[in-house]
Amino acid sequence: MTQLTIKGKFDKNYIESAILQVDLKGGIPKNVEQILVIDHPKFFKAIEPKVPKTARKEFEAAYQSDPTSMSLTYGTFDLIVISISLKEEQYLKTNKRAMIGLLAHELMHIRQRRKGLDRAIRADAIRAFSKFEPKLNKLKIPKKILANFYAAIGESANFTLKDIYDNFELIDNGMGEYILEDYWNLYHFGKRFEKPVFYSSKDTPYKLINHVQDAIDFELNLISAISPFVKMARAGNKKAERLVTYIAKNYEVNISEVANAYDDVIQYSIDKFKWSGSFRRKFFTMVFKRAFYLLDSLELKYEGVELKKTKPKKRKGRCVEVTRRKKS
Repeated sequence: MTQLTIKGKFDKNYIESAILQVDLKGGIPKNVEQILVIDHPKFFKAIEPKVPKTARKEFEAAYQSDPTSMSLTYGTFDLIVISISLKEEQYLKTNKRAMIGLLAHELMHIRQRRKGLDRAIRADAIRAFSKFEPKLNKLKIPKKILANFYAAIGESANFTLKDIYDNFELIDNGMGEYILEDYWNLYHFGKRFEKPVFYSSKDTPYKLINHVQDAIDFELNLISAISPFVKMARAGNKKAERLVTYIAKNYEVNISEVANAYDDVIQYSIDKFKWSGSFRRKFFTMVFKRAFYLLDSLELKYEGVELKKTKPKKRKGRCVEVTRRKKS
């Protein structure tokens, strides 16, 4: 039976009611042992005694590296974390439809992970990149820099595709209005979120590639919201249409070149959506090709770049699988 732990300033009845409605609408998988609801990162420690000992350090590291709502899996143990620590997320304490949408979203990640989707997506990303990689020899950029660049882009695309699968299934199951309510509030209250610049003419080569990487990562984050709500807008949902327009006007303002380059990725994810390896591999190939086009169009020359400045990302533990809420 799923256990609930609440830490922070919450109306317990409100949280329990939201969870009950999610359970009635779709059911909570039996393997979800714990749901943790907190409004400050310090409260994450409250769940540690209930987490398998061998997973505690990895769970805490995964959460503290980006303290947001997420699902965590270790072996047969699953944990949902609803983290409402940012000012822009406070609507979740009073907007039950949005809370239901977020809970349903995190639970769907676990359902799909248990069916093997996370590993299938990761494997297809690797296959797509292995086939695409030889094309990178055409770029005048050191291999180590390109390796780090594409590793980051691949990881972002991985999370984006997980969210697309998650939200598309929720929409098909009649939960679209709930996730729309969550994203609507997140993007409206989050309008002050940092918005990257594609590049600056004053950039050094090293800063330039970081700017390009940040801009692509930002756009991929947006795609995880844009694709499902374009799908709903096409079905006649006016609120979903307004949200897509709002995102374009308020979030893509500094990265129009990137947004234009990735527009066909959005169209592909909707028009050709399938639960197949071929769909996933083409999705990743398109993501990689657009990144190549953006790098190539800048005619970058990386003579004299100090490779030691390139910091490799910290790896998550092999045994812990994570899907986190993405904030642009």
